[in-house]
Amino acid sequence: ICIPAGEFLMGSEKGYPDESPVHRVRLTEDFYLGKYPVTNAQYARYRDEVGGAVQAPRYWDDRRFNRREQPVVGVSWKEAEAYCRWANGRLPTEAQWEYSCRAGSQTEFCFGDDPALLPDYGWFAENSGGQPQSVGALKPNAFGLHDMHGNVWEWVEDCYAMPHPADAPTDGSPQIKAGCDRRGSKGGSWVT
Repeated sequence: ICIPAGEFLMGSEKGYPDESPVHRVRLTEDFYLGKYPVTNAQYARYRDEVGGAVQAPRYWDDRRFNRREQPVVGVSWKEAEAYCRWANGRLPTEAQWEYSCRAGSQTEFCFGDDPALLPDYGWFAENSGGQPQSVGALKPNAFGLHDMHGNVWEWVEDCYAMPHPADAPTDGSPQIKAGCDRRGSKGGSWVT
């Protein structure tokens, strides 16, 4: 899906400590993001085409995690990055991911501030049955993206930073520091 350029307030003072401080970010160029998280079926096609160079994700043989339309889990950041290159794409920056998740809202969730509506948009501990669910089964956000508020954590290009840098650059360029040993992830999962 083509995500239009825009400006938004990134971060949260209500969420986890590593989500603050709230700061303004301007994205001046449109970009693309997949409508759904990458499924096991898509990742299997990638492994088949690339051959033995790609190891099976952790949990690949576990029936709770390997149904075709479930999002792939147990993939490292480097493996996710390699998949994106193979698919002629790249991981989004943290700013691009959050902007896409918010879909024009400035509320706690893409659908507003009422957590009672979360089961309509995301899989999490209270409604997932303890495992990831098929992608796209719940409501999308205003940009048409599914599973942004749950199902699986999603890798982003940036290094993990706590607290968020308050001086995020224009266009959400990834925050990558020399010797980055931990990458960021966004969203939520079936266990949170």
